Order: sequence, then structure tokens, then C-alpha cells
Amino acid sequence: MRQMFLQDADVREFAEWLAGHLPHLKVRLNMNVSPYMPNGLVAETTFDQLVPDCYRWRFTGMAIGDWQETMIRMKELSTELRAAVAHQDPQGTRIACEAIVEWGADRNSRVGASAYLVSLGEKLPLYLQVTGQALRLADPDPTGSFRSIPRMNSALCKIHSLYAVDGLPIYESRVAAAIGTLVEIWRRRSGRGSAPLSPMLRFPAVGNQLQRRVRRAFPDAVDPGVLSYNLGSEIATAGRWASAAVRVGLLMEETLRRSPLELFVAWPKRHSSHTSEARMAAFIGALFMAGYDPQCMVPATAKA
Repeated sequence: MRQMFLQDADVREFAEWLAGHLPHLKVRLNMNVSPYMPNGLVAETTFDQLVPDCYRWRFTGMAIGDWQETMIRMKELSTELRAAVAHQDPQGTRIACEAIVEWGADRNSRVGASAYLVSLGEKLPLYLQVTGQALRLADPDPTGSFRSIPRMNSALCKIHSLYAVDGLPIYESRVAAAIGTLVEIWRRRSGRGSAPLSPMLRFPAVGNQLQRRVRRAFPDAVDPGVLSYNLGSEIATAGRWASAAVRVGLLMEETLRRSPLELFVAWPKRHSSHTSEARMAAFIGALFMAGYDPQCMVPATAKA
């Protein structure tokens, strides 16, 4: 899967465009006051400066929700989960997973991540090892079907992401909206607006929030589809969800490789770190912020 994706002509051209344009792409944030955003946020910046300067989201148990606090909490959650799995400790693994679910605010414990974690019982550590192997960005499931992952939603994707060590992104509604909108901006600016949407760059929306859709920014855009946690179609949904997460991860890797000196280097420099892990984290954080309302990346004159 990795080789096929990265050798695709559309993927290569899109990654090159991202590397050249994201450092200067203007973003206008206008985020409402909420429990997750106590003071709201209004800012004009560039995509590259969203992290750390404009990152704000107060997940459960956090005081401020800025980038530094978020990174500290995510590292704690990740370390606890990886240690429990490494020791084949079912109870410790379940507790670590539940801490991640609570932090990420699982919205429906009856059909979501919590219920599924309980159902796995003693098999939970092995399950995460097997699925973790399938989701490795360096060598993901070669079939692209991800049949070893029978369930997925935003909360479960957080668990898979925090278990991973390579920057596997959390694919949720905001990330899906942001990457899908960037694909559409590139398509229009490169004269591909009327062409079919490449399957490799088809990133489905997540859930039923209409403001988190590509058509929020471009009403006439090709609809990339929607992922939902539907009983009766879990395996098909999980495979598409896993594929989207891996493809975003591979795309981020390739974009950063093509922009080694400019894109998402400010925050790692502040902390004497230039690691790919730090840049990948900043990239996904920027997608998360931009995806609050995908219109924030599109000049009014560019909207259909």
C-alpha cells in the first residue's frame, strides 16, 4: 500500500504543492466559546503557524489546552498504553485505553470505543499489537483493506494513534475536513477542479456534522463520502477509516520530506528538537485546528 500510494502521480503532485504552499497558506480562525475553547479564538495566521501559536483545545482533564499541555498529556497517555501492551497486561491496557477515551470525550459509550474495549477482554494487548502492525506507516497492510481492524471510530483511532510510534494521525471529523479541503483547493488551483477525484486522495468526512465537510467550503466539490460508526457495517467502515488515517500519515511524511527547512520547524526548534515525530505532531495539530471550519483556509473569491 505504501509504495502504491507514494508512487501515485496525484499524490506526488499534491505533496509537492502542500510543501510549497502550506508555510504561507492564510488561515482565519473564528472559534466559538465552548467548554473545549473557554475563551474562543479569533486569529489570522498561516497554516504553518497554527502550531504552536494558535493551538487551543481543552480535552478532558486539561487546564488550558495549549500545544505544550496537549503534548505532555498525549505523551503520558501513550507511554502508559505502550508499557501495558508490552507487558501483555490486559487490565493495565484496558485502563490505559479508557484513560485515552475519557481524555478524548467518547460520545456514546454504549456503541463506541468503551464497549468494544470491554468486549475484547484478555485479548486487548494482542489486538493492539496486531492492529498496530497493520497501521505502521513504514509497512501498512499491503492489501489496503485492513481486515484485522473490525471496528473504528474517532475514539478508537486516538488509541491506535497514541499506541503508534511513527506519527499515525488521529483521523476524526476536523482532520478529515481539513485534508479534504486542502485536496480541493489544490485541485482547483491546478486546473483539476472538473476532473474525477483520485481514489488515493479521497478522504471521507466523519460523522454528521455538516460544517465539517468539503462542501462547506466548496458547495460543488466531489463528495468523498462519509464515515459513520454504523452497526452492521463495522468492518467495511473500519477498513476505510484505517486507510484514510494511514494515507494522511503517509502524505504528511512525504510533505515534510519535501519541505525539510520550512514546514513545521518553529516549534521543534524551541524545544531543541528537529525530529520527524515532533513535526508530524505539529502537522496533525494544524489540521485539527484548521478543520474546525474548513472555510477558514479558503479566500472568499475562491469559493464556488
